[in-house]
Amino acid sequence: MLDRCGSVSAAAAELGFNQMTCYQWVHKSRLPQRAPRDRKAGQRKYTPAQKAEFFKVFDRIKSTRKAARELALNPDTCAGLGS
Repeated sequence: MLDRCGSVSAAAAELGFNQMTCYQWVHKSRLPQRAPRDRKAGQRKYTPAQKAEFFKVFDRIKSTRKAARELALNPDTCAGLGS
């Protein structure tokens, strides 16, 4: 179930179980709380179009956080974007 849903909270919601109870079961069973990712945590993949749009907004606003928020992107990830 965890593999299919991807997270404990999603599995709990699908099954109609209490989320905290499910987290306790996972903790006691020593299962990972999430399905394995194809990449490391924190490595978001933005398309070239998303990056181009970010830099257009950034050039106008001159603030990484404000530009990221305007585009609904993660500000911390955008701070690491290279031009």
